[in-house]
Amino acid sequence: MTRCRAPRTKLSDRRDSAAARVAAQCPTMYSDLDEARAQQAALRLIVERHAGAAPDYRALRRVLDLCRRAATAVDDRYCRDKLRIVEDFSAELFSQAEARSQFLKQQILDALELLHSRLYSLEVMRRRAAARPLGSSLA
Repeated sequence: MTRCRAPRTKLSDRRDSAAARVAAQCPTMYSDLDEARAQQAALRLIVERHAGAAPDYRALRRVLDLCRRAATAVDDRYCRDKLRIVEDFSAELFSQAEARSQFLKQQILDALELLHSRLYSLEVMRRRAAARPLGSSLA
C-alpha cells in the first residue's frame, strides 16, 4: 500500500502548492495502480498457497481472471507482458500435477515481483510529473 508524505523541504511556494495538491489527491489519485496492486497481491496468495499435488482448474480460472483485470487496470506494455508470463506459467502449473511445480511457482512469483516493481515505478513517475511546477519544461 502506498503512503502519502508531506514534502521534507520547502523549496518554493509553487512547489509547496503542487505537493499539497498531490497530497490532497493521494487516496484516489492512482486508483488504477491500486487496483493492479490488489490483483497482484491476490495472484501472489493463490500461487503461494498452491500445493501442486493435483490440477486445480478453479484456481487457474481465478488466476486468469485476476491477470486480465490487472492488465485492464493499468495501460502499460511491460505490465501486460509480465501478466502474460504469469498466465502462461499458471496454465501449466494449475492444469497438471508435475515435478516442475516449484520451478513454475518461482517463475510466476518472479514475474509478480517485477510487476510490483513496475507499478511502484509508474507511481513515482506520476508523482514527479504532478509535483513539477506548471511552468517548467519537459526537457
